[in-house]
Amino acid sequence: DKFIEVKSFGTERRFFWSRNEMRVAREKKNQYFLYLINRKELGDPSYKPIEIQNPCKKILNGKSLEEEFKFVNKHEGFVVESDSFMFTF
Repeated sequence: DKFIEVKSFGTERRFFWSRNEMRVAREKKNQYFLYLINRKELGDPSYKPIEIQNPCKKILNGKSLEEEFKFVNKHEGFVVESDSFMFTF
């Protein structure tokens, strides 16, 4: 099976990737593909999107951003974490 996540971008080359999308990508590894679509080029018949197989390995080098950007204040009882992350390329 091939699992595909599609993200689009315009003038600014960036996209948001949710915690759940990263979790699925990490589980599916080489079966997971991220397609980055440039909306400004969709009218070009020869346009091909950027295809990234196993983006957790290629973009994140296997790191878990969810844990690296998690802050726990045990004294006050707060956990601060992000539900999505912005990637610029």
